[in-house]
Amino acid sequence: MTETAASPAPFAEEPGIAPPKARISKDAIRHNARQIRSALDEQTALMAVVKADGYSHGMMAAAEAAIAGGATWLGVAHPGSALALTRAGFDVPILTWLFDPTTALDVLPELISAGIDIGVGSYELLELVADAGRTADRRARVHLKIDTGMGRGGVLPEDLPKMATMIRGSDYLHAIGAMSHFHSADVPGDPSIDEQMRVFTEACDALADEVGPIPLRHIANSAAALTRPDTHCDMARVGVALYGYPPVETDLDLRPAMTLTTRVAEIKTVQAGQTSGYGATYTCAESTDLGLLSIGYGDGLHRAASGRGWVAVRTDEGMKVVPQVGRISMDQMVVDLGPSSTAHAGDEAIVFGDPAANPDVPTAEDWARAAGTISYEVLTSINARVSRVVLDLTDEDEDTGAADDSSTAGDSDSGADPAATAGPDAEAGAEGGAAPTEPADPAPTAVGDAPAAGATAAPDAAPAPVMPGGASSDADYVQSPPTPVTGGTRVTVPSAASAERPVRTGQEPPTENLEPIADEAGPAPVHDDALPGALEPREQKTWTIVDQSTLTDPSAAPSAGTDASGAAGSPADDTAQIPITATSVQVDTSTAEETRRVAQILAEQAQAGDLIVLDGPLGAGKTTFTQGFGSQMNVRGTIASPTFVISRVHPPLGDGPSLVHVDAYRLDDDWDIEDLDLDSDLQDSVMLVEWGRDRVEHLTDSYRSVQLTRAEGADPAGDVDDPEEPRTIVITQTGPRYEDIDLAHLADRFRGAGLTVRDHHQETSA
Repeated sequence: MTETAASPAPFAEEPGIAPPKARISKDAIRHNARQIRSALDEQTALMAVVKADGYSHGMMAAAEAAIAGGATWLGVAHPGSALALTRAGFDVPILTWLFDPTTALDVLPELISAGIDIGVGSYELLELVADAGRTADRRARVHLKIDTGMGRGGVLPEDLPKMATMIRGSDYLHAIGAMSHFHSADVPGDPSIDEQMRVFTEACDALADEVGPIPLRHIANSAAALTRPDTHCDMARVGVALYGYPPVETDLDLRPAMTLTTRVAEIKTVQAGQTSGYGATYTCAESTDLGLLSIGYGDGLHRAASGRGWVAVRTDEGMKVVPQVGRISMDQMVVDLGPSSTAHAGDEAIVFGDPAANPDVPTAEDWARAAGTISYEVLTSINARVSRVVLDLTDEDEDTGAADDSSTAGDSDSGADPAATAGPDAEAGAEGGAAPTEPADPAPTAVGDAPAAGATAAPDAAPAPVMPGGASSDADYVQSPPTPVTGGTRVTVPSAASAERPVRTGQEPPTENLEPIADEAGPAPVHDDALPGALEPREQKTWTIVDQSTLTDPSAAPSAGTDASGAAGSPADDTAQIPITATSVQVDTSTAEETRRVAQILAEQAQAGDLIVLDGPLGAGKTTFTQGFGSQMNVRGTIASPTFVISRVHPPLGDGPSLVHVDAYRLDDDWDIEDLDLDSDLQDSVMLVEWGRDRVEHLTDSYRSVQLTRAEGADPAGDVDDPEEPRTIVITQTGPRYEDIDLAHLADRFRGAGLTVRDHHQETSA
């Protein structure tokens, strides 16, 4: 496995040439995200919490890997971290939730302008957000923090009406979400979990009565995400489990992503009775070899763990687990290697890592128990003096998810530095043979420092410096976008401008994500196309699909007084003896699979620059259609409704363009469309836009519109998401791109696939 060394942060020392290193496996984070994603309902979004510099794994590396594994949101505590992510090019919704009135004055306008969601837990802070929105001339996307029993941040439920009044009266606030936090979810069965969930649900319902629907409700942390599906709501915020340390027992295969290593600085043989360390708290019971390791509490180890932890040292005889003895010092600690040890100065010592890669390696949880604390603290205590060496994502079929605790690429029993290929700190090996040949792995890239598209590193280029501490200052991350995501989907965050829109009468907004917490006693959705202001169905130009082979012989053409099928009733048409080029075709489907098949056939002609405008009421099958289209294009990622992220990009698995899946329901104004920069995406992608009619046609001079409707007589109050109901699909094409593409041939493809193509009234031009 190759290693990536990222740019160093300002630091008084030079950690890149010091022995302590934290190897970060992005494969493990991606693997963990996939495992957690599999435990959530399809409509529940996964937020990867990358606060505290990604729990000390490096915020940028953690974010990239989590998105590759299926996360579609990022969460951080501090606004500066959120801005660093957006400046680095992460184009997913980002939530930040911790600020104070003093810092708010400087940072809030920039957050709002960047489209970053803001967690707000008090009336005073909500006022500041509203003022900042006015300054930025954009509506702030706020998630109201509700204190359901944690007694930390958040507004008490009884104070929500005051918050709701401000939201209703402000043009610069949009309640996009409501959030809370469990205090004992890591104690399965604790009654407080049910009680907090009850308080949260009631508070959200009451808030919705005041300000309208709350699109995103989220309370589940790592523990609740793994043990309480009833708390998942619209999104789960997962932190420590993402890095391989579930706070509760789980059947998921979660793997530690960080491997903390150092070097044996020196070894000496001592006699029985020899003491070691401050306070002489350890006395050797027999003659033994003591090893001095170059790591201590100045690097983030806990002094409270003194004499209770152990490490794995790579000796001539293989990996050997040895106890840490005496008190841990600031820069060093001692291990008892045992009598006649085969260890050498310079050998690698693994402080903690992934037992899946090597059963003898302790974990951060082991050190947490030794120190009387939790794995969260052990991980986040590893500070900037310890350099981070990032193991880049492997190809999909090579992804094991395990952090590399075994012999790392470039390692050997000689004690060569496992990061030797990643930085200028290669150390001379001690005794031993030559290093094994390194396998050819994909070339890694530094987090936050990806090469330009198509660029390749010079073969003799100097290795990049190691990233110390996964530093999070803006300067380290904003020079260029992160490594392009290769294992998931890129989603586009709605700008602050895309606040809640008025309901388009007769076409209810998608409510899939609200179903788990919908008020069963509430009124049924209104589906009344006759109400004032309802959108009338767009007139479709429909053509009879005629077998063109019959038209080469005038005698075979339909005679006057018959329609294309030979039935009486159609007027005579002097142009019927020439081939008819159809501009519209209608297909009837009975199942979701047939709807997808229609899309697959249409996608056979797709090329970069194509725009497909999808229209139809709620439950018409627009997302089902897109799923079929994407499967034919062979793109990456699960295709689901992008209602609350507006735009999601699915990169190709092989050759061909990306698929951009857009939900335009919330976009009413032209500047909303411009904010998304869809015309740039369209240049080298195929774009399908749900609810796109009269919104996106101006992006190109050619497009196909796909009108989907449910069968007449379908119960409007029934399950509109039932994809097995019959659908009608009308495909219309406009513009020079399609001048030479005859829909009559497309209709033949539909018929050949066993689909029903319905004839229409034939229109001709003079």
